[in-house]
Amino acid sequence: MVEHPAFRALIEATGTTLPIKTADTLFNRIKEEFHSGRAYVKNELARSSRTLALSLDVWTSENQIAIMGIIGHWISPDFEKREELLEFTEINGPHSGENLAEVVLKMLDELDIAPKLLTITGDNAGNNGTLCDSLHDQLLKKYDNDDDRFRIRPLMRFRGRQSFIPCLAHVLNLICKDVLASLKAGSAREAKAILDDMAIHTSPAFNSLHSTKGAIMKIRLLTLWIARSPRRRQDWKEVSPSKKVSYDVDTRWNSTYLMIQDALRLQTELGQFVRIHPEVQALQLIDDEWSTLQQVAKILKPFWDHTNSVSKACPTIVESLPIYWSLDDLLNDVRNAEGDFEDVNIEIRDAVERGIRKMNKFARKMDDNLLYYVASVLDPRIKSSLIVSQMSEQDSGLIVSQVREFLKKEYPPEPFVSGEVDHPRPPGMSETMWRTLRKVQPSKEVSLSDIDKYLDSPPVNWSHHMIGDADAEWVLKWWKANAFNFPLMAKAARDYLPIPSAEVGIEREFSNARDVLGLRRHRLNAETMRWLMLLRGKSQA
Repeated sequence: MVEHPAFRALIEATGTTLPIKTADTLFNRIKEEFHSGRAYVKNELARSSRTLALSLDVWTSENQIAIMGIIGHWISPDFEKREELLEFTEINGPHSGENLAEVVLKMLDELDIAPKLLTITGDNAGNNGTLCDSLHDQLLKKYDNDDDRFRIRPLMRFRGRQSFIPCLAHVLNLICKDVLASLKAGSAREAKAILDDMAIHTSPAFNSLHSTKGAIMKIRLLTLWIARSPRRRQDWKEVSPSKKVSYDVDTRWNSTYLMIQDALRLQTELGQFVRIHPEVQALQLIDDEWSTLQQVAKILKPFWDHTNSVSKACPTIVESLPIYWSLDDLLNDVRNAEGDFEDVNIEIRDAVERGIRKMNKFARKMDDNLLYYVASVLDPRIKSSLIVSQMSEQDSGLIVSQVREFLKKEYPPEPFVSGEVDHPRPPGMSETMWRTLRKVQPSKEVSLSDIDKYLDSPPVNWSHHMIGDADAEWVLKWWKANAFNFPLMAKAARDYLPIPSAEVGIEREFSNARDVLGLRRHRLNAETMRWLMLLRGKSQA
């Protein structure tokens, strides 16, 4: 996307000193551009979106402004995946779910998209659940949940917590952090506190108390100890001129994984460094501890791979279900010392048990949320085969039956109505209410639902060579080509295929906002920052 020229002009203006008159003229022009762009987004959503999936998060900028960012995800009539930053606004007041719901509701009303809201993807903070509850209660004042014969108000698709999608990246983070905590991995904050305490008491060396720390904590302490002294950093360069152990931070578990991987690659160098520095002899790892690190790295590798994939590609919930199930299988293999994990020690097996408890917590939420299974059958190469292969015959049969029932309820076939229709159905009135008021009943002849036709047919045969396995949009292209054959299922595809499994997109927008602020724009107010971020990335068209 080409940046909107107004964005560049505003960036330049906020980084320089302009005469007041010139600045006022520029900002008024930018404000007009902003409102014009906002009207364009509103019209585009009305034209090209059936439903809308939101991803959102909260961020505090470097100039201490609390911001809520919201991205909209949808699929156009031509089955093209679309996403747009819809809001980037200051949060006034506490970060309670009720207050955050007001921000979302204001945006929905401004863009006239409330009836189209289908799901919200966010992290697992407790206020997001409250947000969904509060937003649902507010929407019920203007919209109806069910399309029954007594419905007069417009219908909405949002179902509160049932429409909430926990961020996959956040779930992976929580699972790994529980496993590492059970292994006494400690934290960067704890390591800093130990070193600070040693400095205060002028302790020259680590003692037996530090030697009882887990293998991961020992590496953490040693890495930080080296980093805190120019002389020790120089000593390390003499041992390892071009390589060092990555410094760990508390915010992400994957930095711990990188630290472990670096330590394993530099095992010889670390041992040599400790031998020539008697003050860190207590941090020398024995063979069993190195073996533990190797096993931990092996277990964390799939989580690392999936986290990177989620961060780069932000898969939809269609793709997230296999990820959850594959990791669940991996954790169970470790706990039972099966497959590639026959040699894991009891300490690691116990630690993984804690991770399994965390995984099961989210698995129960997924089992209660049919949307994952509805979305999973929309890949024509898989359909219900994944559900059948991963669950017992009884459970898979129940889930597939529920998916079928759900789809038929949400996407009923259009009935043929006998007799002439004197007047068209009023906008906003349901077909059921219209027939009831006119006392016209549909004939027994109804169009056959293509839902059964789709679900009962085998998965589509496809070739890596013919269509290209790297084509990320293959599923959308298939639905575009087959929308005429499966008109009802095509509607479901447009609704559920764009739902993101993670809110990493909004985290990228926060990173962009840090760049916008830079070093010279910390006096930007919240509204100007909003203009900047919503103008950013708009095409010149």
